[in-house]
Amino acid sequence: MLFERRCYTFKPGEIDRFWEYQERWNTPRHIPRLLERNIGYFETVAGPAEQIVMLYRYDSFEDWQSRLFSGIDEERTNYLVAGRALMLAQENMFLKVCPVDALNPVWGEGRDWLPGEPRFSVARSETVCLVEEVTDFRPGALPAYWNACRAHSTADERALGHLVGTFVALVGRQHRVIRYHWSEDREAALATLEDQRRAPAWTRFVEGYRDDVVQSQTRLLRAARVAWMRNLFEPMAPPEGDNDVEPR
Repeated sequence: MLFERRCYTFKPGEIDRFWEYQERWNTPRHIPRLLERNIGYFETVAGPAEQIVMLYRYDSFEDWQSRLFSGIDEERTNYLVAGRALMLAQENMFLKVCPVDALNPVWGEGRDWLPGEPRFSVARSETVCLVEEVTDFRPGALPAYWNACRAHSTADERALGHLVGTFVALVGRQHRVIRYHWSEDREAALATLEDQRRAPAWTRFVEGYRDDVVQSQTRLLRAARVAWMRNLFEPMAPPEGDNDVEPR
């Protein structure tokens, strides 16, 4: 099982056009094999500005290659050219699930959700927000961090509430951990963060690993503006009708 995180940074004011391009070119009709493994697209609302984060789950590196490069035709090339013209940077990383089963309720031992039916039940999928926490550790520090996670999840049930998953970087910077929690909306996400960090169990948790942290950052991500890229929270289905948005 292989996970991919992509992050695109856009020129100021161009994200609206990016979403228009998804409605025209990136539907389940156009790229079915790729979107079959799309966990979700998300837009940054707190953290680095003008960014889109995308998460995918693949069987293997070969599966990633097969799905990513399938269906490359003239229309797909037009999308890639038009989309990249909106961007300042593209980056991606490969991830694997962390070794603590409790921290992976969706893809942990014996579990393997794939897009199709939603994994989490929400009132309105378009308002859902993900909290993305990225932490870089000193080499050799991860075993102590996993022990701290085990103790924290036992001491405070909120640690596992609305958890999507916890991942470790495979390619690129090593000893990097990425964790995702979801909330019904932005206000709920911020309230949950504040509530967790006020708990005594959180203080003990952080004290168990903070000396090993090199750097950390937190993003707040809202769900995609198109329904078929909110697969954790929405059934994956093609849009109704055709969209006639023209590239610039």
